[in-house]
Amino acid sequence: MVRQIASQVKPENGAAFRARGVALRLSLAIETLGDQL
Repeated sequence: MVRQIASQVKPENGAAFRARGVALRLSLAIETLGDQL
């Protein structure tokens, strides 16, 4: 799902690029929390 959204993001769209970065960090944080539980 995340990859599908990322493929639709245009590189020249700074806001979308930052949003993708936030989504990637969020997914990483969720994985980290899952390992700690």
